[in-house]
Amino acid sequence: MSLALKYGPEDVNSDDPIEQGFIYFDSCQSYTKTIRGQTTRHPIAGGKLITDNFTRDNPTFGFTGVISVADLANNTLIRDVSGNIPNNFNEQMSEVIVIENTSKLRNFLPSSISQFLPDQTPQVSMAGTVLRNDYKDFVTQVLERLMSGEKYDQASGKIKTYIRPVKLYEFLGAALTKSIPDLVLTSVDIREDVDTGDCLIVTLEFEQVRFVKLRTTAIPSDVIRELKPKAAAKAKKGNVTNKKDVEVLGADAEAKSDVDPLRQAAKTGGAE
Repeated sequence: MSLALKYGPEDVNSDDPIEQGFIYFDSCQSYTKTIRGQTTRHPIAGGKLITDNFTRDNPTFGFTGVISVADLANNTLIRDVSGNIPNNFNEQMSEVIVIENTSKLRNFLPSSISQFLPDQTPQVSMAGTVLRNDYKDFVTQVLERLMSGEKYDQASGKIKTYIRPVKLYEFLGAALTKSIPDLVLTSVDIREDVDTGDCLIVTLEFEQVRFVKLRTTAIPSDVIRELKPKAAAKAKKGNVTNKKDVEVLGADAEAKSDVDPLRQAAKTGGAE
């Protein structure tokens, strides 16, 4: 099994290979698919748990792929669903031609004489000058762009949040056997050590998500009629004092002016 990564919208043709394209990995070292779920846990008497609901998490995928300069695989026959070739396409390596000594004179000379003739070593050459291109930096730029999570909006002149979904292709030989859509790249791990050599080894993790779109529609006329009285502004009636508040204020004023008879008698010595 070999894997490829399809990125960019299908209905938009872009000349920028960073925004839209198709990357084929020379080899796949590992591949994982994980499906998890969560259950509710409610403790009850006796130290036990009961469950009344189950929620399935989004499936996750991961693989470790290799992009190499060496001629590890021939991707000349690899195509996506639209018949496009990979952006990291490399032509078939040219065949090797060995040019041997074609002189027949040595065949007629005795060995006692031919041994003094100069030796002619065969020449090795390639039929063409086709070399394998190095796409390591290009693949790194694509993966970083897929993980950026933002895009410049020319209409508004602002940077907005932007999700770049991808598809994962599975190939058996040169035949496309499976396509996994609606994947979001959640992790990129680029490894370089003494064992990697002159190649790019990346570990990618994806999460398969569900996209929803907002739809606007007109409010029915009967609903507008019902909501219109409730949404009307309240009329201003001015500052009106409540009658009960006036009576309470008057009672408080009378209570403040009332004097205790005993206190009045102590002040006047019993005389009124």
